[in-house]
Amino acid sequence: MWPLTWKPKISETINSFELIKRLQVIAPSDCSILCRDTKYLIPANPADIMKRSPAKRYKYQKESRDCDDFVRITRGWLSKKNLGNLLCMDCKIKLQNGDRHALCAFLVDDKIVFGAPQNSRMVEYKDPVKIERLIA
Repeated sequence: MWPLTWKPKISETINSFELIKRLQVIAPSDCSILCRDTKYLIPANPADIMKRSPAKRYKYQKESRDCDDFVRITRGWLSKKNLGNLLCMDCKIKLQNGDRHALCAFLVDDKIVFGAPQNSRMVEYKDPVKIERLIA
């Protein structure tokens, strides 16, 4: 168990307008981008957040507790820790085979990195995966 006082290291603070501009350069032009806060804290080590996420404690259940629910659990956990403006985006992607998947997404050195809260796996965004939606 990690300490209750854990706080992630922050690499920078960014306003929502700058965040949208940076994401528009990286994400596909038809990707929907929504910012709910005016300022965001960009974590220095997103893998640490994925490792600490409580989502992996839950058992997968088709539709009722699947990928989008694991993302919600992680983002809710951050909000509960008073880190609701930490940049851990809700991301919807479309795979080459047509399947859709939900992941956490982070901005790392002007790249998008995906995190799977259910197993802590981190993967850098590359084509042919299509990002359809980013919610900050």
